[in-house]
Amino acid sequence: MYIFTGTELEEAGPEAQVYHEVRSAITALHHLLKGEGYHAAEPHLLEAGARMNQGHHLQEGTACQGQGQGHHPEAHLLRKGLCLMEIVLLILTKNTISECVSQLQSDCGYEVKQKALETLISITKASPQNRNLVLQNNEAIPTILNLLKSSPTLEKLSLSTIFNLSLNPNLKSTLAEMATIQHLNTTILSRGSLESARLAASLICSLAMLDKNKAVFGVANTIQVLLMAVSRSKGHATCTSPTKLTCRADLSGTALVILGLLARFDEGIQALINTPCIVSKMVHVLKERCMMSEGATEILIRVIDESEECLIEAMGLPDLMFVLAEVSVRGSTRAREKASILLKKLEANESYEEGNLAFLKW
Repeated sequence: MYIFTGTELEEAGPEAQVYHEVRSAITALHHLLKGEGYHAAEPHLLEAGARMNQGHHLQEGTACQGQGQGHHPEAHLLRKGLCLMEIVLLILTKNTISECVSQLQSDCGYEVKQKALETLISITKASPQNRNLVLQNNEAIPTILNLLKSSPTLEKLSLSTIFNLSLNPNLKSTLAEMATIQHLNTTILSRGSLESARLAASLICSLAMLDKNKAVFGVANTIQVLLMAVSRSKGHATCTSPTKLTCRADLSGTALVILGLLARFDEGIQALINTPCIVSKMVHVLKERCMMSEGATEILIRVIDESEECLIEAMGLPDLMFVLAEVSVRGSTRAREKASILLKKLEANESYEEGNLAFLKW
């Protein structure tokens, strides 16, 4: 059977487009029906989708060049074939999800469960519709959450699956249960896999995008956990593994982003303000890691705006002005902007304090 190249397809016209699109779709369905899973079918599905998009553009252009007679029959056939393929894929996807959940619930071997989770990751990676299909399976999410307490590899795969699901706004509330958040806190602070810790922090970041979830993180002591994650990574200067250093930097950076998000609601800002030496901790981040200056300056602005005690602590740090001045010159664009805002706030307060002092002396 002859396989058209991309250039030949454009030259051959709509008939060849339809042929190649249908062939790609049938190949994908063939892999799925044989039970070879999404890993075997995915390249053909992607190719079918790309060809269909290309085909629609070409066929619409061809029809427009006609004499007002409407679309070509091939375009109509393609649309009908696409609808049929979507229906079949929907059924196959639901069956695949059910099969994966059954395997995860069974007493089957480690490798079977690993493959089931990898399949769920592939299914939910780029498709909001598929994520909702997982939600429709009442046993799927509880089963995946239970695997967070299993082996390190299965925990990491489970976190990846849950993170994919959390990308759908309608799933964020469902996933933000207290037990899940507390387990994520434990994972972040554990001495185990740095990759799992980073995934747990990323998942918290995704869930925190929903305002309704922010109060739950405050109750679950997540803010203190994130502050510990930021401070802990400072003590690894002797680490020589580039991968580990990158994971620790990613974890600290993600933790600061989440703290910035949580600081936007009352419980979050109060938890930060009540943290002993919060200003000193953020200033230390500014000194040690220029790449994280944006998140640290954001938190400093918020706590100083909301707390007179934090402002007093900031004014009592002799090197704070110098550190902020350095960030305002060497930091990223947003970090420079935030550092400049913070410098102006502190300078204005310093002028006010000096004015009061002069008045008292008079």
